[in-house]
Amino acid sequence: MEVVVFTYVLEMVCIVAFAFSGVLVESNRGKDIVSILLLGWVTALGGGTLRDLIINTEQVFWIRDPTYFWVALLSSCLAFFLITEIRKSKVEKMVTLFDTIGGLAVFCFGNGKAIFSRFCCLCCY
Repeated sequence: MEVVVFTYVLEMVCIVAFAFSGVLVESNRGKDIVSILLLGWVTALGGGTLRDLIINTEQVFWIRDPTYFWVALLSSCLAFFLITEIRKSKVEKMVTLFDTIGGLAVFCFGNGKAIFSRFCCLCCY
C-alpha cells in the first residue's frame, strides 16, 4: 500500500514539475494566460496521454483519475502568476532538477506500464 501511495505522490510531483517547466519555457514569449495554461497542461500530461494511446489502454490516465488533469492545470496557473518570483529566486534551478527527476520517474513508470501491457519498453518513452 505504501508503494502505491509513494508512486502516486511521485507522479503528482512530476506533473507539477513538468507543468512548471512548460510555463517557464513559454513565459518569455508574451503569451496570454490561456495559451500558457494549455502549454503547461500539454507539457505535463502530453507524454502520458501519447503513451496510453500507443499501448491502447482502456482510458487515458487523466480521464480515469481527473486529479492529474486538475493538478496540471492548477500548477500551470500557479506558475503563470509566480513566474517573476520564480525567475528572481533560485527556484528555477530547483524546477529544472525536479523536471529531470520527473523525466527519469516517468521513464520508469512508462516502461513498467509497457511491460505490463506486453509491449516493447522503448515504445512508451
